[in-house]
Amino acid sequence: MTELLTIREAAAILQSCGIECHWHDVKKWAVEGKIKAKHENSVYKINQNDVYEFIELLWKGTSYEIGINNETKITRLIQEIKQLEKENKKLRRKLSLLE
Repeated sequence: MTELLTIREAAAILQSCGIECHWHDVKKWAVEGKIKAKHENSVYKINQNDVYEFIELLWKGTSYEIGINNETKITRLIQEIKQLEKENKKLRRKLSLLE
């Protein structure tokens, strides 16, 4: 049987895997059913395996997806870079309007 984690412990695992989140986010995801959790006595507990399954779902379709080949990974990274460049350009325009 795997370990049951508190919301804060689950958040710490997510953060250690590079997912930017706060424990409030993890609680919200548990309430919404996005991450499997048990709710007993006003406390949420999350199975450690469910945390890692959630991570895999978040990574699916990204360059971090487990089991993809390097060519796919590079293609996805290039797409991600292009998207970030577009966002950066929009933010620079907004910033110039504020100055």
